[in-house]
Amino acid sequence: MQVKIDGGRYIVAKSSERGEYELGIRINNMGSTRKRLEKLKNEVASGKLKKPEKIGYKASAILRELKGHRYFSWEITKDGQFNYWEDADKMEKEKLIEGLYILKTNDNDISSVKTVNSYKELSDVEGAFREFKDVLEGRPIHHQSEKRVKAHVFVRALAYLLDAALKKSIDKAGMNITVEEAIQALTQVRIADLNLRGEEHKIIFGAKHYAKGVLNAVGLSGYKNMLPGHVPTDKIRQNT
Repeated sequence: MQVKIDGGRYIVAKSSERGEYELGIRINNMGSTRKRLEKLKNEVASGKLKKPEKIGYKASAILRELKGHRYFSWEITKDGQFNYWEDADKMEKEKLIEGLYILKTNDNDISSVKTVNSYKELSDVEGAFREFKDVLEGRPIHHQSEKRVKAHVFVRALAYLLDAALKKSIDKAGMNITVEEAIQALTQVRIADLNLRGEEHKIIFGAKHYAKGVLNAVGLSGYKNMLPGHVPTDKIRQNT
């Protein structure tokens, strides 16, 4: 859906992925808010808090901090007790906008679909720069010469390429883990030299759980594609 206002086009888009993300945030915020509101209710019931203005201030602070005002309502009864509840009207409005976002464009010729796709591409580029600077530690750069600065940036760009390739592989394999978790899992894999009856071999061990899945995702299933002259650990047990 699109609306034109003062020469600008506003496009309302709905994303199932964004909806799932915002649903997760809502569930987390509601759980944290409910826990703190329940604590406040117990404090009032036990007499630790009595003045209505203090109760109201604390309730408002809790709802403001965790965005709980979007899900809950509260009251102070005539006898000074504090009650809260999940507000059905607020929840209905919140669920209606989950997964929705508004894009603005001054281009009257570009289609709505193209606008949304361009926005997604821009988000991907911005995400790449954030990962390049933070996760891959692209900054700060402590080099004095132009050649070394270029080499530093090249290594980080290569790291990002490998990062993106790994993400593509684990997503295709249906693994619900991040690249950081995949790399962490691979740290358990070990390679050692072994002399067995006068023959030199490489042995690989520790490829379990997520690590095994990651290796399979990038085409290194089992041991046969990893190293020449290997001896699997199960064969070592049989020969010892």
